[in-house]
Amino acid sequence: MSRKIFVIGLDGETALNEKARGALLKGEVVLASGRLLELFSGYREHEEVKARIKTINKIEDTLSFIRGADGAVSVLASGDPLFFGIGTRLLNEFPSDEVHLYPALSSMQTAFSKIKMNWEDAFFISLHGNRVVRDWKLVDLPLLCELHRKLVILTGGGNTPSKISEYLPESSHIHLFERLGYPDEKITEGDRVFFLGREFAEPNLMIVKAPLKEGSFIFGLKETDFAHERGLITKDEVRAVILHKLALPRKGVLWDIGAGSGSVSIEAKRLSPGLEVYAIEKDAQRVEDIKANIRQLRAGGVNAVHGEAPEILDGLPSPDCVFIGGAGDALKETMEFACKKMNKGVLAAAIITLESLGTALGAFRENGFKTEVCSVSVSRGEEIGEKEYMKALNPVFILKGTK
Repeated sequence: MSRKIFVIGLDGETALNEKARGALLKGEVVLASGRLLELFSGYREHEEVKARIKTINKIEDTLSFIRGADGAVSVLASGDPLFFGIGTRLLNEFPSDEVHLYPALSSMQTAFSKIKMNWEDAFFISLHGNRVVRDWKLVDLPLLCELHRKLVILTGGGNTPSKISEYLPESSHIHLFERLGYPDEKITEGDRVFFLGREFAEPNLMIVKAPLKEGSFIFGLKETDFAHERGLITKDEVRAVILHKLALPRKGVLWDIGAGSGSVSIEAKRLSPGLEVYAIEKDAQRVEDIKANIRQLRAGGVNAVHGEAPEILDGLPSPDCVFIGGAGDALKETMEFACKKMNKGVLAAAIITLESLGTALGAFRENGFKTEVCSVSVSRGEEIGEKEYMKALNPVFILKGTK
């Protein structure tokens, strides 16, 4: 007999429709976590299948049981199994023709309906540590609140509403939903301070509204937005070209070597919030500037690293993209180290001397990178008396190597 996996969503609000009920009854075994079994006890089908119920609380144990099954297995799931749920994992683990999904209302849909708020402009994140979905970190919350009007946050794995609230902007307004669909469900509304230091029943989720800052934008930070040393900062126009050349991935690891004020790191994080960014700088004062800019511009997912390349790079996660803004006499060694650490991706470098240009091109070619070079020359208008003229900035060579 071929294996069939019937995944039945429960929301505690609505009865099973006929298709979902039929699928449930086909299961020779009905798998459920202890929490979902508590919810399922209120359904009329519970009495019909209770002799076939097997309680398993860990996802890996559930998958192991199903792998050994040779027949029909029904799996109870929370809400919509494909909304941060077990359905995604089952489709990743088993042939799709074996998996049959019967969703109920998702927790998100139920929550928004209860407070009569639209959800088409909401941004959904999971902080419960489920590796099936894209993970976000607590330090990403300030930036995500700035970039999006509403956040739906699935909690868990030690990330409680109280802990999450510590990272939210002061202006945040929160709706907290405890045990949706259970008889003792509860909805609490308040500002972030109200939730600090409190305990709440699980499972729970949060809807966070943080008013957009006036003039809020994703791309276009200015040199004056950053604390920096004596004008030692990547100029706006050059930074724009660098970020274009990096072809930033939606997630992964970015190294910004010789980060200076952290302007490239921070703007990259704003453009691609899923990136894990390391701003590496050997000068201690500039590292402090980077940290101040991270706080000011809500770029908590940028990690300021004090140390000299290439030695300091050895302990960092392997990069998916690299920008070298300054490496001094260690340019060749730094590029060779970065090239070897990358399986694939983009390495870009900003070069101002012809000697360094030759060194960088040689390092790219020796390591099998496809190379592009451009020269960026910028002139800015300045006033002299009642007239304006164009003042040239130093030209910069920008190299892009692709592997």
